Amino acid sequence: MSGTLTVFKFAILAVSLLTSFEASATSNLMITTPRVVLEGRSRTDSINLKNRGDSTGRYQIFFREKQMTSSGNIVDSKARANQWSAARLVRFSPSRLKLGAQQSQRIRLAVRKPADLAEGEYRSHLVFRSRALAPEQNQNNGRAGVNFSPTFEFSIPIIVRHGRTWAEARLSDGSVVYQAHQQQIRLTLQRQGNRSLYGDFHVFGLEDDQTAISLFKLKGIAHYTPLPEREVLLAVPKHLSLHSFQRLRVVFEEQPKYGGNQRAELDIEL
Repeated sequence: MSGTLTVFKFAILAVSLLTSFEASATSNLMITTPRVVLEGRSRTDSINLKNRGDSTGRYQIFFREKQMTSSGNIVDSKARANQWSAARLVRFSPSRLKLGAQQSQRIRLAVRKPADLAEGEYRSHLVFRSRALAPEQNQNNGRAGVNFSPTFEFSIPIIVRHGRTWAEARLSDGSVVYQAHQQQIRLTLQRQGNRSLYGDFHVFGLEDDQTAISLFKLKGIAHYTPLPEREVLLAVPKHLSLHSFQRLRVVFEEQPKYGGNQRAELDIEL
C-alpha cells in the first residue's frame, strides 16, 4: 500500500509539472471570441464556448493578471496590485461548467463602473481551465496504476475602456532576418496613448516602377498598455522570394471591430 501511495504522489507531481500549460492545441475546448472590448455605453457581452471532444469536459473560469514583454510574449504579472485591472469591474457567470460532447455554453459578462473611475483602459485575462477528473486506480497485469486527465488552460483579454481613450501607432527599425530557419521581417511597433493596439499587418513588395504587390498578411497582433514599444516578427511564407523587389512596405491597421482606427506604415530597403 505504501508503495502505491508513493507512486500516486509522484504521478500527481509529474502531471502538475508537465501538463499545465497555456493554449494547448490538444484541448477540445473551442473559444470563438478572441477578445472582448467593452467601451462607451456597452455594459454587457458574452463569450461562446464549445466542447469539440467526444467526452464530457469540466471547466473552471477565473481572472488572471498578465502583462506583455518587449518581445511580445504574454506572461503572468508579478505585480501584487494593478489599478488598471478589469477584474474588479467585470462580473461573469458561470464560473464553473460541465459541457457534454459537442455541447456549447455562453459565458455572460457585465460591467459595473464606480462613479469615481479614472479615464483609461482596464484589462485582465479570463482563464478557461479544464478541470482534471479524479484519478482512478487500475490494475494492469497485477500492478497498481493511476489514470489522469491532464489540465489545459486558455486565456483571452477582457478590456474595459472608460472616458476618453486614445492611441497612436508607429513602425520603426525594419529589417529582414533569418530566424528559426525561416526568413522573417523584424520591426518595432511603437504605441502612445492610454489604450492598447490590436490589428493586422499587410506586407507589400515594391517593384522598380513603384507598383505595390501584395505578398502576405498577418492578423490579430496586439500591443498592450503600458508597454511603449514591442518587437514584431512577421514570418515570410517559404514560397515567397523577396529578391525581386527593391524594398518592402509594411502596413499596420487596427481592427475597427475593437475600437481602433490607427494606421502606420514602414518601407524597408532590400
